[in-house]
Amino acid sequence: MIILGKTISIKKEWFLYDKIVVTTPMRKVATLHNLMVYLFHFLVCVTPLIFFKGVNEIFEFPKMTFVYLCVSLIFLLFSCKRILANDFKFKFSRFFIPVSLFLLANTLSTLFSIGTYTSIWGYYTRFNGGLVSIIIFTIMYFIFINELSAEERESVLRTIILGSIPVSLYGIAQNLGYEKGYWEEDSQARVFATLGQPNWLAAYLILIIPPTLYKMLSVRDERAKLLFFLVAAMAYASLWFTYSLSGLLGFGVSMILFSTFVDKAVVKHNLRFVMSLVFVFLLISFLRPGVIKPKVIDSINDIRKKFSVSFAAYADEDTSEKRFGDTTAIRLGIWEGTKSLIFASPKNFLIGTGPETFPYAFLKYRPKELNQTTEWNFVFNKPHNFYLEIFSNLGLFGFFSYLLIIKTVLFKLKEKTNFHLASGLSALFVSDFFGWHTVTASMLLYLFLGLMEDS
Repeated sequence: MIILGKTISIKKEWFLYDKIVVTTPMRKVATLHNLMVYLFHFLVCVTPLIFFKGVNEIFEFPKMTFVYLCVSLIFLLFSCKRILANDFKFKFSRFFIPVSLFLLANTLSTLFSIGTYTSIWGYYTRFNGGLVSIIIFTIMYFIFINELSAEERESVLRTIILGSIPVSLYGIAQNLGYEKGYWEEDSQARVFATLGQPNWLAAYLILIIPPTLYKMLSVRDERAKLLFFLVAAMAYASLWFTYSLSGLLGFGVSMILFSTFVDKAVVKHNLRFVMSLVFVFLLISFLRPGVIKPKVIDSINDIRKKFSVSFAAYADEDTSEKRFGDTTAIRLGIWEGTKSLIFASPKNFLIGTGPETFPYAFLKYRPKELNQTTEWNFVFNKPHNFYLEIFSNLGLFGFFSYLLIIKTVLFKLKEKTNFHLASGLSALFVSDFFGWHTVTASMLLYLFLGLMEDS
């Protein structure tokens, strides 16, 4: 037997003992590693699909609970493997610093939060966005880059892409009238599939489409190309049927970036697939315009009203003609109040009011213009702008830590092996101006950062 270059004689009666002490632990280490890889595949495939009508928040709460469970199991397996293998060497690469700073900002803000319990666990209907969820996603990212090889991480990406198929099909089915009347919302007018809200579904799909296009262009097998072609077509159809302006804007930006940094020789080699997919995208858009035109017109009108109407407070059922209900008007009012909240005190400006405490802090700065909208009697728990949300919750420190993540991602656009992931994340960063991160979007953000670590 050769150990570290030295030859050691082993007697037959030692053989069984040798297998127990050396071989069996190595097998256990390999088994623990394989279980971790399987759990990552299970996590990314199942999380977007989960919803449960038996709880107050049908979509986000079950997803977050499932992520807590899976990542906790992954962490347990990871700890056991490292202890068993006596291996405590860890990888700290480019994204580790901004991710750690973002976690630190959340921790610091939680310590001085106006609602400590909410900042730790997250707002009660979702339990996402609090310190615990940020810790969970950071642990997931850390294990992902330290435990999985580049090939294993790529296989997880393939599962992420293929896992979008049932979600996209569900969205398409909703647009065709399947389960019409089942939900309180009109799922045919604007689909939301298993994500629960059209903008949330759009944020998920704009992350998926660029990597799917990259796989379609890069694989050599014609059947695999056709598969990714169909996945991209289904994802775009479901995205379009959300009629989400923020999602479509993010998608447009990601396609501009993707087209800019993709290898033109690869596109030329796959021109048949590329042109066919463009034709399918345009055909879907023209055949099913839906509510996209009225939404654009309403948004423009709301912006005009914002600067032309003299507002008074009308929280009265008999003044409906004085209210305009498009989300643009509501967002403009919330953003105005959020800016007042941020600059209300040095503490708010520097470290924020605490993760997920926006609904508690905003009421004092709520503009009277919101009384002119259809949501005049709503409690707003989000500012509908992720950047303003971070600034108000985490302060300047948290805001700049997230900008550092964005900056590092944008640098990855120039790398041939990462531009598709950076394009997908750029789409999310654009949609962040009009929404916030769901459980699925947060999970994919951290995993995409891990996928870009190698270069």
